[in-house]
Amino acid sequence: MLPLILAAVMSSIPVDHRINDFFSDVLKHANIFNNVSEAAAFLVRDTRGDVQCLLWPMTNGYQEQTFTGEIPRGTLAIVHTHPHDCPAPSPQDIDEAKALKLPIYVLTRASITLIDPSSGEAIPVVKARLWASPRLNLKCEDQWLAR
Repeated sequence: MLPLILAAVMSSIPVDHRINDFFSDVLKHANIFNNVSEAAAFLVRDTRGDVQCLLWPMTNGYQEQTFTGEIPRGTLAIVHTHPHDCPAPSPQDIDEAKALKLPIYVLTRASITLIDPSSGEAIPVVKARLWASPRLNLKCEDQWLAR
């Protein structure tokens, strides 16, 4: 099961069935527009200790997504999408993970890759398998509330 794999790879995020839903939701947000826009989110531990997904505002950039502002307190990781035919993390993704000292997950419809912020290593979590939840209920917050 995907949450168990994710928890084994990154122990700071608890085993939580919602992680798969969060990742699926970020992927759906990218695909709402087209296959060349990216979507991104922060995985954040809130004041209750729960993990939440906070979507970045869509910029509709061609194969890029940017965030301007402060990284939310309690951020555990960054999640963002790539087009299906570009599943590998970019050099910029790796540099960003190392600079921020945060894991970054790169999602496509058939892969999940984790960038280790210490080494910059790209670790395949899911490879060549459709992993996203088919449910359409959205799980990530697009309105950021203090929790």
